[in-house]
Amino acid sequence: MPTNQSDFDTVTAPAIVRAKAKLQEILNPIRAKVNLVYCLGLAGMVLFSIPFAWAARFQFPFAYFPVVIILFGAFRAKKELRRTFRQDHYEDELRALEHEPQNADDHIVRARVLSGLDFPEAALPDIRKALDMEPNNAVYRDDMVRVLWFQMKDGERALPYVEKLCEIQGDDQADAFMYHGEILTKADPDAALKSFDRAIEIDPDDSDYPLARLRFFIETGQLDKATDYLPEVAAAVKRAGSYGQGTLLELRAKLAFEQGDAKTAVKLVSQAIRLSPQNKEFYTLRADAYHLLGEYGKAEADREKAEKMKDTK
Repeated sequence: MPTNQSDFDTVTAPAIVRAKAKLQEILNPIRAKVNLVYCLGLAGMVLFSIPFAWAARFQFPFAYFPVVIILFGAFRAKKELRRTFRQDHYEDELRALEHEPQNADDHIVRARVLSGLDFPEAALPDIRKALDMEPNNAVYRDDMVRVLWFQMKDGERALPYVEKLCEIQGDDQADAFMYHGEILTKADPDAALKSFDRAIEIDPDDSDYPLARLRFFIETGQLDKATDYLPEVAAAVKRAGSYGQGTLLELRAKLAFEQGDAKTAVKLVSQAIRLSPQNKEFYTLRADAYHLLGEYGKAEADREKAEKMKDTK
Protein backbone atom coordinates (compact mmCIF):
# COMPACT_ATOMS: atom_id res chain seq x y z
CA MET A 1 0.00 0.00 0.00
CA PRO A 2 1.58 3.34 -1.03
CA THR A 3 2.15 5.76 1.82
CA ASN A 4 4.54 8.33 0.34
CA GLN A 5 3.35 11.89 -0.14
CA SER A 6 4.48 11.72 -3.76
CA ASP A 7 2.15 8.82 -4.48
CA PHE A 8 -1.06 10.80 -3.86
CA ASP A 9 -1.64 14.51 -3.68
CA THR A 10 -3.00 15.62 -0.31
CA VAL A 11 -6.05 17.24 -1.86
CA THR A 12 -6.91 14.81 -4.63
CA ALA A 13 -6.46 11.49 -2.79
CA PRO A 14 -9.84 11.55 -0.96
CA ALA A 15 -11.50 12.86 -4.13
CA ILE A 16 -10.08 9.92 -6.10
CA VAL A 17 -11.42 7.48 -3.52
CA ARG A 18 -14.88 9.02 -3.58
CA ALA A 19 -14.88 9.07 -7.38
CA LYS A 20 -14.00 5.39 -7.34
CA ALA A 21 -16.86 4.73 -4.89
CA LYS A 22 -19.24 6.57 -7.24
CA LEU A 23 -18.02 4.42 -10.11
CA GLN A 24 -18.74 1.31 -8.04
CA GLU A 25 -22.33 2.52 -7.54
CA ILE A 26 -22.70 2.64 -11.31
CA LEU A 27 -21.02 -0.72 -11.84
CA ASN A 28 -22.83 -2.68 -9.11
CA PRO A 29 -26.11 -3.13 -11.10
CA ILE A 30 -24.06 -4.24 -14.12
CA ARG A 31 -22.16 -6.65 -11.87
CA ALA A 32 -25.45 -8.09 -10.62
CA LYS A 33 -26.54 -8.84 -14.19
CA VAL A 34 -23.15 -10.40 -14.97
CA ASN A 35 -23.47 -12.57 -11.87
CA LEU A 36 -26.92 -13.70 -12.99
CA VAL A 37 -25.59 -14.67 -16.42
CA TYR A 38 -22.66 -16.40 -14.72
CA CYS A 39 -24.96 -18.44 -12.46
CA LEU A 40 -27.29 -19.37 -15.32
CA GLY A 41 -24.33 -20.38 -17.48
CA LEU A 42 -22.86 -22.45 -14.67
CA ALA A 43 -26.20 -24.16 -14.04
CA GLY A 44 -26.60 -24.87 -17.77
CA MET A 45 -23.11 -26.33 -17.97
CA VAL A 46 -23.74 -28.61 -14.99
CA LEU A 47 -27.12 -29.76 -16.31
CA PHE A 48 -25.58 -30.40 -19.72
CA SER A 49 -22.72 -32.44 -18.25
CA ILE A 50 -24.82 -34.57 -15.87
CA PRO A 51 -26.37 -36.81 -18.62
CA PHE A 52 -22.90 -37.57 -19.97
CA ALA A 53 -21.61 -38.31 -16.49
CA TRP A 54 -24.63 -40.53 -15.83
CA ALA A 55 -24.19 -42.42 -19.12
CA ALA A 56 -20.50 -43.01 -18.39
CA ARG A 57 -20.89 -43.87 -14.70
CA PHE A 58 -20.15 -47.59 -15.18
CA GLN A 59 -17.22 -47.21 -17.55
CA PHE A 60 -15.84 -44.16 -15.69
CA PRO A 61 -16.85 -44.27 -12.00
CA PHE A 62 -15.29 -40.86 -11.38
CA ALA A 63 -17.22 -39.11 -14.17
CA TYR A 64 -19.04 -36.88 -11.66
CA PHE A 65 -15.83 -35.52 -10.17
CA PRO A 66 -15.28 -32.78 -12.81
CA VAL A 67 -18.79 -31.42 -12.17
CA VAL A 68 -18.19 -31.27 -8.42
CA ILE A 69 -14.75 -29.69 -8.88
CA ILE A 70 -16.15 -27.04 -11.27
CA LEU A 71 -18.91 -26.11 -8.83
CA PHE A 72 -16.57 -25.98 -5.84
CA GLY A 73 -13.97 -23.94 -7.73
CA ALA A 74 -16.53 -21.47 -9.08
CA PHE A 75 -18.04 -20.70 -5.69
CA ARG A 76 -14.60 -20.42 -4.05
CA ALA A 77 -13.49 -18.00 -6.78
CA LYS A 78 -16.61 -15.89 -6.33
CA LYS A 79 -16.06 -15.71 -2.56
CA GLU A 80 -12.41 -14.75 -3.01
CA LEU A 81 -13.30 -12.02 -5.52
CA ARG A 82 -15.78 -10.54 -3.05
CA ARG A 83 -13.19 -10.58 -0.27
CA THR A 84 -10.56 -8.98 -2.52
CA PHE A 85 -13.03 -6.27 -3.58
CA ARG A 86 -13.66 -5.35 0.07
CA GLN A 87 -9.95 -5.43 0.89
CA ASP A 88 -9.25 -3.03 -1.99
CA HIS A 89 -11.79 -0.59 -0.60
CA TYR A 90 -10.24 -0.86 2.84
CA GLU A 91 -6.81 0.03 1.47
CA ASP A 92 -8.32 2.94 -0.50
CA GLU A 93 -9.84 4.36 2.67
CA LEU A 94 -6.56 3.97 4.54
CA ARG A 95 -4.86 6.08 1.88
CA ALA A 96 -7.59 8.71 1.99
CA LEU A 97 -7.48 8.97 5.79
CA GLU A 98 -3.70 9.39 5.76
CA HIS A 99 -4.23 12.63 3.83
CA GLU A 100 -7.51 13.79 5.36
CA PRO A 101 -7.93 12.17 8.83
CA GLN A 102 -10.81 14.47 9.78
CA ASN A 103 -13.07 13.32 6.95
CA ALA A 104 -16.04 11.64 8.65
CA ASP A 105 -17.32 9.99 5.47
CA ASP A 106 -14.01 8.18 4.91
CA HIS A 107 -14.09 6.85 8.48
CA ILE A 108 -17.61 5.53 7.89
CA VAL A 109 -16.68 3.86 4.61
CA ARG A 110 -13.71 2.13 6.24
CA ALA A 111 -15.96 1.02 9.12
CA ARG A 112 -18.44 -0.47 6.65
CA VAL A 113 -15.68 -2.36 4.88
CA LEU A 114 -14.35 -3.74 8.17
CA SER A 115 -17.90 -4.72 9.13
CA GLY A 116 -18.34 -6.41 5.75
CA LEU A 117 -15.09 -8.31 6.28
CA ASP A 118 -16.63 -9.56 9.57
CA PHE A 119 -14.49 -7.43 11.91
CA PRO A 120 -17.27 -5.50 13.68
CA GLU A 121 -15.22 -4.63 16.77
CA ALA A 122 -12.52 -3.10 14.56
CA ALA A 123 -15.18 -0.98 12.81
CA LEU A 124 -16.36 0.71 16.02
CA PRO A 125 -13.46 3.22 16.48
CA ASP A 126 -14.03 4.66 12.99
CA ILE A 127 -17.76 5.09 13.59
CA ARG A 128 -17.02 6.77 16.94
CA LYS A 129 -14.62 9.19 15.24
CA ALA A 130 -17.25 10.05 12.63
CA LEU A 131 -19.83 10.63 15.38
CA ASP A 132 -17.39 12.80 17.32
CA MET A 133 -17.20 15.03 14.23
CA GLU A 134 -20.96 14.91 13.49
CA PRO A 135 -22.80 13.75 16.63
CA ASN A 136 -26.28 14.37 15.16
CA ASN A 137 -25.68 12.50 11.91
CA ALA A 138 -28.46 9.90 11.85
CA VAL A 139 -26.76 7.81 9.13
CA TYR A 140 -23.57 7.41 11.18
CA ARG A 141 -25.57 6.57 14.29
CA ASP A 142 -27.54 3.99 12.30
CA ASP A 143 -24.22 2.41 11.25
CA MET A 144 -23.23 2.11 14.92
CA VAL A 145 -26.55 0.46 15.79
CA ARG A 146 -26.27 -2.02 12.94
CA VAL A 147 -22.78 -3.09 14.00
CA LEU A 148 -23.53 -3.29 17.74
CA TRP A 149 -27.00 -4.80 17.49
CA PHE A 150 -27.23 -6.80 14.27
CA GLN A 151 -23.64 -8.07 14.09
CA MET A 152 -22.53 -8.19 17.71
CA LYS A 153 -25.94 -8.71 19.37
CA ASP A 154 -24.82 -6.23 22.06
CA GLY A 155 -28.08 -4.56 23.06
CA GLU A 156 -26.62 -2.89 26.14
CA ARG A 157 -24.08 -0.89 24.14
CA ALA A 158 -26.47 -0.30 21.24
CA LEU A 159 -29.33 1.09 23.37
CA PRO A 160 -27.96 4.65 23.94
CA TYR A 161 -27.28 5.04 20.22
CA VAL A 162 -30.78 3.80 19.38
CA GLU A 163 -32.41 6.18 21.86
CA LYS A 164 -30.49 9.11 20.39
CA LEU A 165 -31.41 7.90 16.89
CA CYS A 166 -35.11 7.95 17.82
CA GLU A 167 -34.67 11.47 19.15
CA ILE A 168 -32.85 12.70 16.04
CA GLN A 169 -35.06 11.06 13.44
CA GLY A 170 -38.44 11.32 15.14
CA ASP A 171 -41.23 10.76 12.64
CA ASP A 172 -38.85 10.39 9.70
CA GLN A 173 -37.60 6.88 10.37
CA ALA A 174 -39.57 3.95 11.80
CA ASP A 175 -36.56 1.61 11.82
CA ALA A 176 -35.09 3.32 14.88
CA PHE A 177 -38.22 2.55 16.91
CA MET A 178 -38.17 -1.07 15.69
CA TYR A 179 -34.53 -1.42 16.82
CA HIS A 180 -35.51 0.10 20.17
CA GLY A 181 -38.31 -2.40 20.59
CA GLU A 182 -36.11 -5.36 19.66
CA ILE A 183 -33.42 -4.40 22.17
CA LEU A 184 -35.92 -3.84 25.02
CA THR A 185 -38.07 -6.93 24.36
CA LYS A 186 -36.77 -8.81 27.42
CA ALA A 187 -35.58 -5.89 29.54
CA ASP A 188 -38.67 -3.66 29.29
CA PRO A 189 -41.57 -5.29 27.40
CA ASP A 190 -43.97 -2.38 27.90
CA ALA A 191 -41.53 0.14 26.41
CA ALA A 192 -40.70 -2.33 23.62
CA LEU A 193 -44.36 -2.70 22.64
CA LYS A 194 -44.80 1.09 22.53
CA SER A 195 -41.82 1.34 20.19
CA PHE A 196 -43.21 -1.33 17.85
CA ASP A 197 -46.58 0.45 17.82
CA ARG A 198 -44.82 3.74 17.06
CA ALA A 199 -42.94 2.19 14.13
CA ILE A 200 -46.21 0.85 12.66
CA GLU A 201 -47.87 4.24 13.19
CA ILE A 202 -45.05 6.01 11.31
CA ASP A 203 -45.03 3.58 8.37
CA PRO A 204 -48.15 1.36 8.29
CA ASP A 205 -47.34 0.00 4.81
CA ASP A 206 -44.04 -1.69 5.73
CA SER A 207 -44.43 -5.36 6.73
CA ASP A 208 -41.22 -5.36 8.80
CA TYR A 209 -42.86 -3.63 11.74
CA PRO A 210 -45.91 -5.92 12.15
CA LEU A 211 -43.52 -8.88 11.82
CA ALA A 212 -41.34 -7.43 14.58
CA ARG A 213 -44.42 -6.93 16.78
CA LEU A 214 -45.51 -10.53 16.17
CA ARG A 215 -42.02 -11.76 17.09
CA PHE A 216 -42.28 -9.72 20.30
CA PHE A 217 -45.53 -11.46 21.32
CA ILE A 218 -43.99 -14.90 20.69
CA GLU A 219 -40.70 -14.17 22.49
CA THR A 220 -42.52 -12.79 25.54
CA GLY A 221 -44.83 -15.81 25.72
CA GLN A 222 -48.01 -13.91 24.77
CA LEU A 223 -49.14 -16.70 22.47
CA ASP A 224 -52.86 -15.81 22.49
CA LYS A 225 -52.07 -12.26 21.40
CA ALA A 226 -49.70 -13.63 18.74
CA THR A 227 -52.44 -15.92 17.39
CA ASP A 228 -54.97 -13.08 17.29
CA TYR A 229 -52.48 -10.75 15.60
CA LEU A 230 -51.35 -13.28 12.97
CA PRO A 231 -54.06 -12.51 10.33
CA GLU A 232 -53.18 -8.80 10.42
CA VAL A 233 -49.48 -9.59 9.92
CA ALA A 234 -50.25 -12.03 7.08
CA ALA A 235 -52.29 -9.31 5.35
CA ALA A 236 -49.40 -6.84 5.69
CA VAL A 237 -46.96 -9.34 4.19
CA LYS A 238 -49.37 -10.10 1.34
CA ARG A 239 -49.59 -6.39 0.51
CA ALA A 240 -45.79 -6.25 0.38
CA GLY A 241 -45.62 -9.10 -2.15
CA SER A 242 -43.09 -11.86 -1.47
CA TYR A 243 -41.04 -9.64 0.87
CA GLY A 244 -41.25 -10.94 4.43
CA GLN A 245 -42.78 -14.28 3.45
CA GLY A 246 -39.86 -16.28 4.85
CA THR A 247 -39.94 -14.40 8.15
CA LEU A 248 -43.69 -14.91 8.44
CA LEU A 249 -43.27 -18.65 7.89
CA GLU A 250 -40.54 -18.71 10.54
CA LEU A 251 -42.73 -16.88 13.07
CA ARG A 252 -45.72 -19.11 12.34
CA ALA A 253 -43.41 -22.10 12.89
CA LYS A 254 -42.17 -20.64 16.18
CA LEU A 255 -45.73 -20.03 17.32
CA ALA A 256 -46.71 -23.62 16.44
CA PHE A 257 -43.62 -24.93 18.25
CA GLU A 258 -44.39 -22.91 21.39
CA GLN A 259 -47.94 -24.26 21.29
CA GLY A 260 -46.57 -27.82 21.17
CA ASP A 261 -47.37 -28.54 17.51
CA ALA A 262 -43.88 -29.61 16.37
CA LYS A 263 -45.18 -31.33 13.23
CA THR A 264 -46.69 -28.08 11.90
CA ALA A 265 -43.54 -26.22 12.95
CA VAL A 266 -41.38 -28.55 10.82
CA LYS A 267 -43.69 -28.11 7.82
CA LEU A 268 -43.69 -24.31 8.05
CA VAL A 269 -39.98 -23.83 8.69
CA SER A 270 -39.15 -26.23 5.85
CA GLN A 271 -41.06 -23.89 3.54
CA ALA A 272 -39.06 -20.98 4.98
CA ILE A 273 -35.79 -22.83 4.29
CA ARG A 274 -36.79 -23.30 0.66
CA LEU A 275 -37.16 -19.52 0.40
CA SER A 276 -33.97 -18.70 2.35
CA PRO A 277 -31.67 -21.75 2.45
CA GLN A 278 -28.80 -19.81 4.06
CA ASN A 279 -30.69 -18.66 7.16
CA LYS A 280 -29.07 -20.21 10.24
CA GLU A 281 -32.04 -19.55 12.52
CA PHE A 282 -34.38 -21.59 10.32
CA TYR A 283 -32.26 -24.74 10.67
CA THR A 284 -31.92 -24.23 14.42
CA LEU A 285 -35.69 -23.94 14.78
CA ARG A 286 -36.33 -27.04 12.66
CA ALA A 287 -33.74 -28.97 14.70
CA ASP A 288 -35.64 -28.10 17.89
CA ALA A 289 -38.91 -29.23 16.29
CA TYR A 290 -37.40 -32.50 15.04
CA HIS A 291 -36.00 -33.13 18.53
CA LEU A 292 -39.45 -32.63 20.04
CA LEU A 293 -40.81 -35.18 17.54
CA GLY A 294 -38.09 -37.68 18.52
CA GLU A 295 -36.41 -37.55 15.10
CA TYR A 296 -32.94 -37.07 16.59
CA GLY A 297 -30.96 -37.88 13.43
CA LYS A 298 -32.70 -35.12 11.46
CA ALA A 299 -32.33 -32.75 14.40
CA GLU A 300 -28.59 -33.35 14.57
CA ALA A 301 -28.21 -32.88 10.80
CA ASP A 302 -29.94 -29.48 10.99
CA ARG A 303 -27.81 -28.43 13.96
CA GLU A 304 -24.66 -29.29 12.04
CA LYS A 305 -25.85 -27.19 9.09
CA ALA A 306 -26.62 -24.27 11.41
CA GLU A 307 -23.19 -24.45 13.05
CA LYS A 308 -21.48 -24.14 9.65
CA MET A 309 -23.39 -20.97 8.77
CA LYS A 310 -22.74 -17.39 9.76
CA ASP A 311 -25.33 -15.63 11.87
CA THR A 312 -28.18 -14.12 9.86
CA LYS A 313 -30.84 -11.67 10.82
